[in-house]
Amino acid sequence: MGTEKVMKGESIDDWIARQPAERAQLLGGLRNLIHETLPGLREMVKWSQPCFGYEEKGMGLGSLVCHREHVNLQLSRGAEIEDVDSLIEGSGKSMRHVKLWPGKPFPEESLVRILKAAAKLEGR
Repeated sequence: MGTEKVMKGESIDDWIARQPAERAQLLGGLRNLIHETLPGLREMVKWSQPCFGYEEKGMGLGSLVCHREHVNLQLSRGAEIEDVDSLIEGSGKSMRHVKLWPGKPFPEESLVRILKAAAKLEGR
């Protein structure tokens, strides 16, 4: 279950561009949705992943992870988010994720709710 890491010196745009087309499309769409939903959110590469947050130091909202078959939206405090659509997975104490699969419907409305709830946990 390998993941595609951001290489040293690589931009997030370049990282997305080098992924297979179907996953690049998911990553790009998800990244755009994150920024449209949460204006002012910052992004940076941390732990070899694109991370998002309001504070450069913490980048605590979450990250994008590209797996061989799917894409994850990692949520740093996902265990605290009410998930009315049962999209959030995982059993970690805090970290949870939403899996997005190529060829399956993109749950935009549900993701917007989840992102807004995650931002609220960050005091936004």
